[in-house]
Amino acid sequence: MLNKIIGIVKEASKIMLDDTHFHINEKGSASNLVTTNDVRVQAFLQKELEKLLPNSSFLCEEGDVRDTSKDYVWIIDPIDGTANYARHITVCAISVALEYKHEIIIGVVYNPYQNALFTAQKGEGAYLNGEKIHVSDTPFRSALLYTAFSMYEKEYSHSTFMFAEDILPYINDLRRTGSAACELCNVACGRGDMFFELKLYPWDYAAASLIIKEAGGYISCLDVNTLPLERPTTVVAANTKENQLELIKHASKFFK
Repeated sequence: MLNKIIGIVKEASKIMLDDTHFHINEKGSASNLVTTNDVRVQAFLQKELEKLLPNSSFLCEEGDVRDTSKDYVWIIDPIDGTANYARHITVCAISVALEYKHEIIIGVVYNPYQNALFTAQKGEGAYLNGEKIHVSDTPFRSALLYTAFSMYEKEYSHSTFMFAEDILPYINDLRRTGSAACELCNVACGRGDMFFELKLYPWDYAAASLIIKEAGGYISCLDVNTLPLERPTTVVAANTKENQLELIKHASKFFK
């Protein structure tokens, strides 16, 4: 199944790389973009993944695709990091997760520009281009934190900047790259150590959440409960449990 999903995702990436009929539109605000290729990639993934599991449902970013009624649910972000993608910044990826009875069992995140294929199956480890990956053992004071500043709901941006200013003296540095899926996968393979972002949607983190866990890391809501797969939530991830709890302690000063 995983190999079949990888094949479909790689085929979908050809659409992502094709800018022949490429147009950019807004979804409600100038900050929230969608391209014609987001829509085309999602349609292709839905069509091909439906063939793998005919009795499955889909939870996707684009359009009104919000069916979680079946045991098997495909959770899809056709292009995570659309604002990057629309500007030809190559930090963006196709993200596909397969959920079975409210648990992610397969995750695939693929950035075709960087030839970075992150995969995981429940209980079988996490991989980058076929090589097994593991989170770092970096302590909090030396950690690199990926975060963001609530670009879609800017009423929260002041608190996110206050959080960033508060935590920076306690860690090594911050990064903001514009793709939650890519950033979470970077934590999974040791290219960073922690992640925090407000109000992510399931398609932003579903596939990468399994990759993080299978790489030995930790990911949850702000209250350390498991991540919901039906609604937006705050996502906290780290290489170690100690770092995750310390990150939550800092974030809880500003967010409930």
